[in-house]
Amino acid sequence: MARLSGSFRLGRLTIHQLSDGVQRAPRASWFNGIDPSIWTPIVGVTDADAIFSVNYGCFVITGDSHVTLIDTGYGSPGRERADFEGGGMMIERLAEVGIGPRDVEVVVQTHLHSDHCGWLVEEDGVTLGFPNAMVYVHETELKYWTTALSDDNKMSAFVRSRIDPVLRAGRITTFDRQFEVSTAVTALPTPGHTPGHCSVLVTSDGAQALLLGDVAHHPIHLEHHNWLPRIDLDPPESIRSRAKMAALAVETDALVTAPHMPILTLGRLRRRGGQYRYVAVEAPADPQITGFDEPQMA
Repeated sequence: MARLSGSFRLGRLTIHQLSDGVQRAPRASWFNGIDPSIWTPIVGVTDADAIFSVNYGCFVITGDSHVTLIDTGYGSPGRERADFEGGGMMIERLAEVGIGPRDVEVVVQTHLHSDHCGWLVEEDGVTLGFPNAMVYVHETELKYWTTALSDDNKMSAFVRSRIDPVLRAGRITTFDRQFEVSTAVTALPTPGHTPGHCSVLVTSDGAQALLLGDVAHHPIHLEHHNWLPRIDLDPPESIRSRAKMAALAVETDALVTAPHMPILTLGRLRRRGGQYRYVAVEAPADPQITGFDEPQMA
């Protein structure tokens, strides 16, 4: 059984990772164009049809007088997915950590793929999922999904059904460069997966964490920047964004994690001999992390 929630403290902040569903399926598409004989032994699986646990959901940041969501999960359609353990249950996961939809003040959308923006609107398709929140999204991302640029994208109808009510309510703030959402949370443009994809840097008491959105679906992506998912719209930009985040992670000694990784998957990057190496965090040995719930690979 997969873990559906986990949390750790970063300085004075608490960061929760909450699931909106876990899917078990092959993920050869994460290594598009890479011969399986190369990637399978490095990832530690026997063949390209090996099953991965893929989490969908959000991060929640508290402890700085705000309640901040990073992404909003798959949404109510997840309840109908027989292949999603805990599908469509992100609101229940929020309640388990004492947060109701009206408590959320800030939502940062790393991007607007359907599995990241689902709870912006409730099941009725009209009511705002987080009515008191301002939603932050890169202006290029918003333009792509709300104009003819995305007409041929199979996700466009769903995405527009989620973003249009928020736009009409005047609850969206856009930005076009690195943007300080709050003293603890900074949005960092990392395009490629989508045109306006962003990662999030969280800072507290001298400690940093990078919430990478879909810059990395698996920790191995932080070592091999050209092992890209098939869904990335602009592969060269994706590679540049991964390299940018890897360098920042080393420079700041940041924890790194991403929403599609099993809960909790935390690590740091090291650079040796011109190569990046991902090192999984061992909580008791890391003085910057307290209250850490030991990771379990589902």
